[in-house]
Amino acid sequence: MDRGRRSRLIIIAILIFLFTATIIGFVLLEQLGFFDALWMTFTSILTIGYGDIFPESTGGKIFALFMIPLCIISFTYLAGNLLSGLIAYNLTLHSRSRRMIKKLNALTGIL
Repeated sequence: MDRGRRSRLIIIAILIFLFTATIIGFVLLEQLGFFDALWMTFTSILTIGYGDIFPESTGGKIFALFMIPLCIISFTYLAGNLLSGLIAYNLTLHSRSRRMIKKLNALTGIL
């Protein structure tokens, strides 16, 4: 497995862990049901913040203050990693096609 793919899998695993930990944290700290904790996790982490559900306890607010940046940083890193892999792949294709054109031009000069 190449290095880029491995790092993407690690970041995806970290994001899944952070989302799961955030849901469990909101269930335990805010005494929310699973769906409300899931809703609160997504609105918090994705910075939507509809305002319908928000942490009411000090522990829940402190927990959210730590989890939101961690998830945003992880997601941003994953997006950058995916985009850099895509750009590197396109550049590789472009350089291969340029090399092939140069070789073809060299061959046509021989004939």
